[in-house]
Amino acid sequence: MKGMITDTMLELAFRFRDKELWRWLDDSDLFAFRLTDGQIVYCCVMGNAGSHHSLGCYIGGKGFTTYLNTLKLPKVSRLNGMALVTAFDCINIDFVQAADLQKEERSRVKEYAREHGIAIRRSYGWPDFSRFSSGRPPRTIDNVADAGYAEEALRAALAVAESLERQDMAELGFMHGGRYATERGGKLIPMLTPDGHGGYDWGMTKTPPAEEEDYPAPAFTSQTLICSVAALPPDGMCQCRAFRVSLPAVDSADDPLFYPMVMLLVEENGMLLPVTLTEHANEDASQMVVSLAEFLLHVLNKRPRSIAVTDMRTFNLLRDFCQRAGIMLVKVKVLKEMDYAVTSFCHQMGCF
Repeated sequence: MKGMITDTMLELAFRFRDKELWRWLDDSDLFAFRLTDGQIVYCCVMGNAGSHHSLGCYIGGKGFTTYLNTLKLPKVSRLNGMALVTAFDCINIDFVQAADLQKEERSRVKEYAREHGIAIRRSYGWPDFSRFSSGRPPRTIDNVADAGYAEEALRAALAVAESLERQDMAELGFMHGGRYATERGGKLIPMLTPDGHGGYDWGMTKTPPAEEEDYPAPAFTSQTLICSVAALPPDGMCQCRAFRVSLPAVDSADDPLFYPMVMLLVEENGMLLPVTLTEHANEDASQMVVSLAEFLLHVLNKRPRSIAVTDMRTFNLLRDFCQRAGIMLVKVKVLKEMDYAVTSFCHQMGCF
């Protein structure tokens, strides 16, 4: 899908790059601002360490959970890290080298800079506007709403930079010193609200707590299929997990990339049984459960007495089906065999 990079976005991005706000702020020094549509955006300035130069924009509590999840990444397993990354929901305005941009975006930035007499900085001087959405790889901003959010975020960040040129950090409400926001919420950070005259009123707000993802719990509606599965001989226990893989798949020309969902079963003997891989970005969650029912019916020719899971995505997915099919669904903390199976599967897929 073609990107939407406006002249205003580029103008503001180049001004923001020149301010080098990361000289004052690190990735623990958050600020918030209110969008014209009333939503609150939480912003994180990256680049203080000298490598990744970026303005991260997290809309509302759901978006802010993405920021909190980025803090977890160095501490979690690759499997859990993949689950976090494939659910990111944010807008990033990164500053990169020319070679890091796609050809179309690079040409767009270069043309704007030439027309406006802007010398692009040699070090991380090329703006790159990315949209992260749950279930999808990052893509160049491609719609009016997100372009507007990026513009408003850059205006607020410029206001922060200009204020820091005149005032001390503490006077503006930045509690510099490395204390990061937590999942409990409640960290006090500066809050900018448009004053209606092109400026901002400064105040303070608290960071929100982390929000749990609302996983679908589909009702199983095929009575014929349920009766067929319930009539199968009960035998043994299986482990099951449904998860996204961080290997983008192509859906269609209009909506090309998404992270596929995979469902795996592991039998008591340790045998790994791939059940289904979603082929379309908008595939209904209930279709995955239908695939499981058909797998039990036509491949295993039995139904497990119980299915063990470790995560709420899989638990919600299977809850109604298992209840109707006479299968005990058990949620446990650890399934080592399944962790090993998922890791092996992801290695074979080239996810990590």
